[in-house]
Amino acid sequence: MGVNVTRGGGPKRPSLTRGLRAWRWAIVAIVALMLPVGAASAEAPRLKGLADHPPGPHGGAIADAGPYHIELVIEGNGLTLRLYDSKTKLATGHYGDPLPVAKIDAEAILLINSAKETVKLQAGDATSLTGNSQATPDTGMKAVIRLQIPDERPLQARFVPTTE
Repeated sequence: MGVNVTRGGGPKRPSLTRGLRAWRWAIVAIVALMLPVGAASAEAPRLKGLADHPPGPHGGAIADAGPYHIELVIEGNGLTLRLYDSKTKLATGHYGDPLPVAKIDAEAILLINSAKETVKLQAGDATSLTGNSQATPDTGMKAVIRLQIPDERPLQARFVPTTE
């Protein structure tokens, strides 16, 4: 009676791990099919600046623009921008109060699903600039903020998607 021999010389046994792997993949596939379709697109976009900053005082993403920190908050189609002096953050460890924005000219350039939209930001109150997007921002969007502060060179901040 012949015995199947493997390269190592021992008898060939049926592989239990191969069967377990097949079951594991089947379970993963079933769970993946049970997840709601479009769940990722229903949640609000989560952005971060190119530098690693914790969320701002209003829960928005923070990015650097020259000597300033910019906080971008997105709620529905609305964008709200606040400007902070980065020297205050370095000296005190927190962002401090937002700076006045009355004479600042700003726009947000949004890239949403490969469509580009420019949103003019206007003073919402003394310390925030606001605007509304025509498209609904989603989780894969990117944003570039352009600022022109009187008597200063133009500034720019970039925000990219994050999964954190």
